[in-house]
Amino acid sequence: MAKVEQKIVPLNGDTAVAYAVKQCDVDVVAAYPITPQTIIVEKFSEYVADGEVDTAFLCVESEHSAMTCSITASATGARTFTATASAGLTTQILWPRGTWVGYKSTQKTAKKPMTR
Repeated sequence: MAKVEQKIVPLNGDTAVAYAVKQCDVDVVAAYPITPQTIIVEKFSEYVADGEVDTAFLCVESEHSAMTCSITASATGARTFTATASAGLTTQILWPRGTWVGYKSTQKTAKKPMTR
């Protein structure tokens, strides 16, 4: 059996996530800087700039755009990644009209849509 060289690298949580994403070999990263996840995408952008990964890094204008880019790229077969904060996740999963993605207006059992 071949020996694998291991080394200990001190990382904080954000840097550890960026390092894990680097190991996942993602094709597309859609990034919108919003605290507290900004450090994750900033660190990953350094990997892209240094040529350590071959990833399309998209700087987008909103959380909704980040999710749209991720879903669209994923639909074409690309491995995607985005990071967000709790408020950003709410923006990403809500329709513009304010209802949850999973709600269907034609459901007869639902009395009213789930709203924010």
